[in-house]
Amino acid sequence: MLVSTTFPAISVVVPLYNKERYILRCLESIRRQTFSDYEVIVVDDGSSDRGGALAAAFPDPRFRVVEQKNRGEGGARNRGISESRGALIAFLDGDDEWEPGFLEAVAGLSRQFPQAGILATGLRRVDGEAYDLETTFKSGGTGHASLIEKYFYYAKQGNFVSSSSVAIPRSVFEEVGVFLEGEPIGADRDMWVRIALRHPIAYDSRVLAIYHTDATGRSFSRWKSNPPYPPAARTLRRFLDTGALPPAKRRDATLLLDWLLLRHAYWLLDLGKHDTLLRHLKEESFSLWTYRWRARLLRSAASVVPVRLLSAVKCRAVLLGARIRRMLGSLFSAGRYEWWFGRRVVSRQVPAHSRVRTVAAQSL
Repeated sequence: MLVSTTFPAISVVVPLYNKERYILRCLESIRRQTFSDYEVIVVDDGSSDRGGALAAAFPDPRFRVVEQKNRGEGGARNRGISESRGALIAFLDGDDEWEPGFLEAVAGLSRQFPQAGILATGLRRVDGEAYDLETTFKSGGTGHASLIEKYFYYAKQGNFVSSSSVAIPRSVFEEVGVFLEGEPIGADRDMWVRIALRHPIAYDSRVLAIYHTDATGRSFSRWKSNPPYPPAARTLRRFLDTGALPPAKRRDATLLLDWLLLRHAYWLLDLGKHDTLLRHLKEESFSLWTYRWRARLLRSAASVVPVRLLSAVKCRAVLLGARIRRMLGSLFSAGRYEWWFGRRVVSRQVPAHSRVRTVAAQSL
């Protein structure tokens, strides 16, 4: 443990909006950290429940609550940044939690990789089913820490950076700006893109963050029926159009942009947004031929085949691909299987009962 100073080493920002059922679990997971030199700023973003009051009554002088009118997740995080004093700023959503070693891990990454713009760990997604999904970045060496220079290349392999599994140096915000406001979802990925354009990412492969997709009121759940255009795609397009990217990053950034645009198209397809899908595929330009022909094929098919039928065919193809991967995984050891596919982002299912919760969610 480190001895506290006038300014804490790490500031933890907790955006809070109507998370009364989960906020004590979140705060207790912070209090149980093995690293103690931190402060916690809970930003009550115009909640209408008792979440803010529960946080204000939390018995730890390092925790404080600030209130504001509702500005969304981006606005709440930005308010927390402005109120914070630490050299590192970590983020934890009010319905998520950390394992006890999370802050110790990101502090260690900061010392080991001072050039990094993002400090992250593996994460576990909980959706209320029998199995959770763990996602992490496979270290290239013998230890669990590594430096990721090619975020754009690896981002397509899996969502291994989450808003509840990162810490960011204060100096990086001064360089790239703060979170976008007014975006219903996707402001976090936009931030990772803006930082990765300038800095590498330091990563601890241990799974130390828990992301609760089964929590009520998550932004993704509120907007999945009408998906907005991904803000990270706009950022990548702007940098690519201005020629501001070095050649080493340009191709990977182009690849990620095409992937985001096609992923958005598939989302529209699954939701049956026929007209929006055709307009999206007509207006967007795909740079790489692999994505260009996929987009053209999807546009041609959507012009003559009902989108619901196309979505069903796509889902069957995805399930078949997953089955093939499982079959191959049974033939090879895990390490050889991952090496054979050249993947560094690893996702695996683990039994839900293997996770130890810090505080049970309150029943209201």
